[in-house]
Amino acid sequence: MKKWFEYLTPGSLHDWNELEDVFLRKWGSKLNHVQALTEYNNLKKANHESVQDFSKIFNKVYNSIPTHIKPPQELLNYTMLKPLIMSFASY
Repeated sequence: MKKWFEYLTPGSLHDWNELEDVFLRKWGSKLNHVQALTEYNNLKKANHESVQDFSKIFNKVYNSIPTHIKPPQELLNYTMLKPLIMSFASY
């Protein structure tokens, strides 16, 4: 991993998000499947977080889960909507 990092073109990454994206494209498929599912199960929309920001994070985490162990579509809809419904219920 150190060699990979050292061979990145200087100046090719401008912020943390770009580094994260490049890293995950290279190494993301080697992440522990349990870790990906745990992160998915722990997703919660923060009070200060916009729906759009939460959706981006949710999609990023969900897309990191290998296809053969992704939660079913019905659970996906519930998991995605529950934090949004709860945030509106607090008004």
